[in-house]
Amino acid sequence: MILTLDIGNTNIKTALFDGKEMRYYWRMSTNIQKSSDEYGIVLVNLFQHVGVRPEEVEGIMISSVVPTINFTIEHMCQNYFGQTPLFEHRYEPFHSNALSGEASAGLFLECFNQCAATSQSRDGGRNHLRNAHAR
Repeated sequence: MILTLDIGNTNIKTALFDGKEMRYYWRMSTNIQKSSDEYGIVLVNLFQHVGVRPEEVEGIMISSVVPTINFTIEHMCQNYFGQTPLFEHRYEPFHSNALSGEASAGLFLECFNQCAATSQSRDGGRNHLRNAHAR
């Protein structure tokens, strides 16, 4: 599965994809005072609530407009999911709070496809996202 995070000034919107299907969607408050452990525990609890183990995450993609939190989130991904995330450095959110769940799913999928294509072109498709993108 692929975990995506859209880090905005107010919320961090997360989605968990199984192939190209968005299985779960959550929201957390963006707070630069929180530690990587605080974010990690929240996500792990959300995963447990729906019966998903963190080990099932094959890759993580992040879009962020809050560069000051990126190091914290990257550490969280490494410590709680054993993954170094791929950042999409557009510095604009790939969806807004006003979008419906269906529209959000489409934009998360757009980011999924763009990030996976970018990572494949950078390393010839040898990274940890290649299998997830091929599904």
